[in-house]
Amino acid sequence: MQVVGAMFDLPEYLAERCRLANTIQEPQGEGPVIVWLKSSLRTHENPALDAGRIIAERFSRPLLVYQGIDERYPHANARHHNILLDAAVDMHHGCKQLGVDYALHVAREGQRPSVMKTFASQASMIITDLFPLPPWKNWVKRIAKIASCPVLEIDCHCVVPLPVFGKSMDRPFRYRDATKKLRKRRVGLPWPQPQVEQSLSWDGELPFEPVEVSHLKNPDKRLRLLHSCNIDMSVHPVWKQRGGERAALARWNDFLTNRLSGYARRRNNAADPEGVSRLSMAIHYGMISVMKIVREAHEVGTKAAEKFLDELLIFREHAWHHVYSKEEPYGLQNLPNWALESWQDTADDVRTTLLSNEAFEIGNSPNHLWNLCQTSLYRHGELHNNLRMTWGKATPHWTPSVEDSLRIGQHLNDKFALDGRDPSSIAGIHWCHGLFDRAFLPPLPVMGVVRKRELETHQSRLDMDAYERHVTRLAYKQERPFIIVGAGFAGARAAQILTN
Repeated sequence: MQVVGAMFDLPEYLAERCRLANTIQEPQGEGPVIVWLKSSLRTHENPALDAGRIIAERFSRPLLVYQGIDERYPHANARHHNILLDAAVDMHHGCKQLGVDYALHVAREGQRPSVMKTFASQASMIITDLFPLPPWKNWVKRIAKIASCPVLEIDCHCVVPLPVFGKSMDRPFRYRDATKKLRKRRVGLPWPQPQVEQSLSWDGELPFEPVEVSHLKNPDKRLRLLHSCNIDMSVHPVWKQRGGERAALARWNDFLTNRLSGYARRRNNAADPEGVSRLSMAIHYGMISVMKIVREAHEVGTKAAEKFLDELLIFREHAWHHVYSKEEPYGLQNLPNWALESWQDTADDVRTTLLSNEAFEIGNSPNHLWNLCQTSLYRHGELHNNLRMTWGKATPHWTPSVEDSLRIGQHLNDKFALDGRDPSSIAGIHWCHGLFDRAFLPPLPVMGVVRKRELETHQSRLDMDAYERHVTRLAYKQERPFIIVGAGFAGARAAQILTN
């Protein structure tokens, strides 16, 4: 079977990552090669960008890197948008250093053209980063159907490329065994730099008015831009959390140099936030190459590095390959049969407390530790991984059904977490309900034979005072008090949002 990328004379390390989204196998016309970036917002070790540069030179076409920030993605809000704008600043500078044209479109009032539909008729070829979740994968399918040129998806997220394996295994150790040779062959490989000349510029007219990067660097102009978008402004940006390629590389270098050595010992202590890399947001948005992280951690060769690699290469990539293999990755039907039967058996068990969506969102549950976890998500956009498992296993006790528990867990994670709306998010929430696990006997009320993680047990081994200080810190520098003028529901709601 011919490797798709080989059709376009790509080297093997790129060709194996490719999936052709339509049936057109050669560049068409004299238009630009469009590199459409959705989830891999970096210029270093970016397979989609590297392939675009190589193909544009090979076929003597101009090259344009396009980043579009849409209003229609799940839980579109100021928090997620702001991080994407951070990434855009670094993409602009990175592409400039490479001599590659870059254009940013932010959908907003008066600026909502169908950009990719226009490019589908203008481009000689479209290359995009493969992101296996709806709606992003559906957008690519729609463009591929109407495009008059090849539409090539390239995996930029995994060391073992999704098109190479792309299967779901029922347990992590089975994924580890099934991908052992594939992983070993790729872990230590250097990432080659494309040997290309400066790319040709496209002199055609863009179907949108590009956003000036200088506006993104100005806080007032950036805020006005966010307000012009049809997004949820009540989920505030985490101003202390800087997105983009440069911040991601700096954080990785700091962790690699100063903290990786203590990872195995410190990683499960949520009261010790610097014991982990805190790179999940940067990895989610593709602001840093996982291939680079894995290669450099592998070179360290310690037990701590080995455990860190285990999290990335087994648990994270297993989630990506699982989601890639599923048409409807969010669905209850993806749980194993034993878990589905268990949830059916406990469907009528008494839940002593049922929480509303709002109570879940603001952390108003019967348990103090869970409320602190939700405060961490709501206020800072992050939740320590070890606690996230305990947090996710509490929702079945406060919802009327497993369907509601899955829905609210995914909703809370994806709305507030900077690393949400990710294959790892889905796998994590589903793991809390039995995915990738086994049955535990004897059955318990509500949870049945699904593994339990009790909040009280976790609380007993956590320095609660230290954790509470960490999550209740301000997410921004506040110099003056907020004053709410006016009574009624709107005023009370505004005060509640600001307090939280």
